[in-house]
Parts: sequence; C-alpha cells; structure tokens
Amino acid sequence: MSTPRVGAKALGLTSLLVVLLWTGCGSGASGTPVSNGSFLLSVDSAKQNLFIETIATNGSLSTKTTAATFLQPTKLLTLNDNIYTMNAGSNSVSQFSISANGTLSVGMSALTGTKPVQFAFDPTNKFLLVANQSSNSLSIFSVASNGDLQSINSAYPLTFSPSSMTFAGDLLYVASSTGITGLRFDANTGSLTVLSNFSLAAANITYLLADSSGTHLFAADLATNTVIGLSIAPTTGIVTQLLATPTGTGPTIMTFDPANKFLYVVSDVSNDVSVFNFNPDTGVLTAVSGSPFQTLLAGANSIAFDSNDGFVFVGSASGDQVAVMQVNSTSGVLTPVVKSPFAVPFAPAALVVIRPT
Repeated sequence: MSTPRVGAKALGLTSLLVVLLWTGCGSGASGTPVSNGSFLLSVDSAKQNLFIETIATNGSLSTKTTAATFLQPTKLLTLNDNIYTMNAGSNSVSQFSISANGTLSVGMSALTGTKPVQFAFDPTNKFLLVANQSSNSLSIFSVASNGDLQSINSAYPLTFSPSSMTFAGDLLYVASSTGITGLRFDANTGSLTVLSNFSLAAANITYLLADSSGTHLFAADLATNTVIGLSIAPTTGIVTQLLATPTGTGPTIMTFDPANKFLYVVSDVSNDVSVFNFNPDTGVLTAVSGSPFQTLLAGANSIAFDSNDGFVFVGSASGDQVAVMQVNSTSGVLTPVVKSPFAVPFAPAALVVIRPT
C-alpha cells in the first residue's frame, strides 16, 4: 500500500483503511466483453469503498478494482486522472489517481466542515468547494497541478444548513431546503461575496443544478415532485422563478447530457428518469416522448453519463444494481441495454464515468 500524502489539515494515518485491489469479477454479459476505455466509478457508503467498473462496448459492467475510503463516502468528482470522494462520516475529502488500465493509487485526504453534503470544482478547476450541512459552512481548497488539495478557508460561514450547491460561471448558488443564496466567486483568491437570496418557503430542495451557459438554474423540489426553473441575471446574480415542471416521485439528483440539450432527473420513489428537452433561451423544460423512463431499480439515487458511447448509468443505493441505458442523442430517449439492470457488488451512493489518459 502506498503512503497517502498529508495536506495542511489532513486525517491521521491511523484512520486510513487498507486498500484492496482485485480484477475480473464479472457482473455484465457472459464471455469477455470488450472494454470501451471508460470506467464507471461508484462509492458505497456502508462498505466504505470506491469501486471501479469496466464499461464494455455493449454497456455491460465488470468489476475492475476497489479501494477503501474513509467513513461514509457519499459523493464523487473527477478532475483529469484524479478521483475525489466526499466522506460524510469522517468529514473529509479523499483523493485517488487512476491509470489508463484502471489501477488506483492512494493520494491525500483533507478535513472539511461537519457533515459535508456536496462538493464542486469552480469553472477554472483551481478550487474545490465543499458544502457542510451540520456546520453551516463552505470549505474552500486550492487544487494543485497534481490534484493535491490545500485549505484556503476551512469554514466560510453560511446562515443556513446547505442541501446542495452548483456553479453558474463565477456565480455559486447554495441551497437550503427552502431557499437559494447566490455568491460571487473570485477565481484569483478563492473568496466569496454574497449577492442575493431567494426564498422558496414551501419547497424541499434536494438538488441544485445550473446549465453550462450559466443562464438558468434548476432546483429539484421533493415537496411538490417538480423541477423549479429559475433565470439568472449575470451582473447581479439575482434569480427569477420560472415554471415548475412535474417529475417522478422523489426527485433526488439531476444532470444535463454532455451537449446541454436535455435535463435528466432521477426520482428515488418512482424509480425512474424524467427526461426534458431544455430551451436555453427561455429555460422551459418539455418532457421527451416516453418520459419518465423506468429503471427497474429500487431506490434509484444516482446517475452518470458515458459521453463516448452514449450510455447513461443509474444506481440504486438499496439494491446493489446499476441500470444501463442507451441514449438517443437526438431525441433524449433512453433504452435499456440487454440484461439491464446489472447486479454489482456495491450499493451506489454516487456514480461518475472517467476515461483516464
């Protein structure tokens, strides 16, 4: 086991779990599927592991590698060939690196605030921000060229408990369950300035997402089973509410397709994916034909795109399964691949696809 690099405010070495590696445990189609060069990453909160699945050209999955994380990993991010897990149980972020053949190396781990709930890179990828639910704060780290993290501000104070956050250009939006605060982020210093506050008093916001142009914001609302659209004023950061669009029951996470043409919303009670055509001029969402699409999962809670081969992956935190669907890039329609959903040796809390160099 390689020794983890320790940052300015890192976890003790005694709490680092042993890294385990193995290969070949097939969970996809019979025979030896041909790899498409990408890997599906997942974290399992209960097993406290990071899992690497080889993605075949037919969309099937087979276990490549696994590595231990710190307590209760709940979120994943990638930057170049670096992987970051956010660990809610140990109030930390852990870093790994991955080679082109899927081999993992352990990097550093750094402390966040209490109960981190989401993290995101700024648009320059020079900073990593973490929203801390129990300490009502944001942790801000600079990102070195090798992926190492250095604490800039361990506890930027918030006046509320954050539930989600997203960048829209140099604007950062942080949601509580009933409101959204807009802040200006300085990519030179890592400092934040509050610009606006918007109230959604009757809502229960579970997830916040901006489109790639930074002109519109979307909030998944558990109280009404809708996605609330908002327009963004670029100069002031003030948001204006647009329409609320119905989703499945229990909207929990959202993502745009790589072309920013369609919005995909995963609902963990109805266990489906709602797909909407996104109008970048008006912010209006229109359901595509056949939406919502059933996943055949229990507790669908995570989603990731493989943009190279047009697959979307949906995970179940309660069923040790991943649904794999082919994406029609023209219509947004999802079609399950053969044998989906696939049994996997983990319960995904988060999914992401990486194509290492």
